[in-house]
Amino acid sequence: MARGDERIGFLAIAALVAWLAVGAPLLLDATAGRGAVAATVAALVAWTAFGGLYAAVASWRLAHLSYRAHRLVLAVLTVLAAGVLFARPDQGTSAVLFVLTAVHAAHVLPVAVGAAWLVVQSAAVATAQSIAGDDVLLATGRYAAIMGFAYLTTRGGVREREAREALERRNAELRATRRLLAEHERVAERVRIARELHDLIGHHLTALVLNLDVAGRSEGEAVRPPLARAEGLARHLLDDVRDAVHALRADDGLDVASAVRALVEDVPEPAVEAVVPERMHVADPRAAHVLLRCAQELLTNALRHADARRVRILLEHRADGVVLEVRDDGRGATPAELTAAPRRAGASGTGLAGLRARLEAVGGHLDVVGAPRRGVVATAFVPTAPGRPEPAA
Repeated sequence: MARGDERIGFLAIAALVAWLAVGAPLLLDATAGRGAVAATVAALVAWTAFGGLYAAVASWRLAHLSYRAHRLVLAVLTVLAAGVLFARPDQGTSAVLFVLTAVHAAHVLPVAVGAAWLVVQSAAVATAQSIAGDDVLLATGRYAAIMGFAYLTTRGGVREREAREALERRNAELRATRRLLAEHERVAERVRIARELHDLIGHHLTALVLNLDVAGRSEGEAVRPPLARAEGLARHLLDDVRDAVHALRADDGLDVASAVRALVEDVPEPAVEAVVPERMHVADPRAAHVLLRCAQELLTNALRHADARRVRILLEHRADGVVLEVRDDGRGATPAELTAAPRRAGASGTGLAGLRARLEAVGGHLDVVGAPRRGVVATAFVPTAPGRPEPAA
């Protein structure tokens, strides 16, 4: 069952009803004194433990565990279900617990391993039915079909959710890239205008100043005052043009802040908080591109691998450059896992090593720290002095 899936409540209720349906006959037998007392007590103990562990899984209290740990949880659930089944094989509903383990197996096992797992569970059902003296073929076939249906249906839902989340991430990345391209076009247009101002208007005004200066030295004393004023005006206009060109060139840069905001828009879960200035222009296009790619990779890692409830993205300008920090409250990782980081590789396959290489190419660096159950904090730094935040208009 996927966190954030609107069907989670219905699935949890259905699992609770199935679990109670298995335990009800056992409780009735225990209160009425029917059957072997020791076997009934053993079945009730295994049934209770199964319910508690399955509830922890369904409520995501064990979400911080690794996939290997979740497979171990699946093994424990299967053993407990088998304990209920073999303690009281005469209770035909006990095998329903294997249907619940099939649902969990769809989340943590690939199809080939999951199919083998279902075969093992079906063999356990057949053995228990044989001990109880029931029709082995009919009962086993019935439960095998139900387990297979539960596994395949859940597996299809898991794949659909993963595809939907991947599409949402790609859409967010596309919006951020489009925003960055728009900023790049804006900067290119400003540079073109600045060059035209300098090359055309500036040239003409300079020529005007020179001609007026020649005219002022050639004519009589009567025309010198207006010529002087004209010369002063022309020089003033030339200064204005130069100031405008300087302002345009000083404003060059890509707005990384708007691109990061576009990246986190419409992310359904977990909750993503973007702490970024209204605008942050970075003059070097390479540095701006690297910052955006770092934000994409680190956010994708947190969404896909951290099992986090909250992710915080901080974009901050400092005196010597720009800092990008991505912090999650997920399962975390040990220093050794962060060094290897095979499962935290980004969507493009580059992983943390690739991010470090990109940052080092523009003079930056990446620091990643984390601890089990305490989340991961990744901090990227790009030395881009021309970048600066701007207040809201």
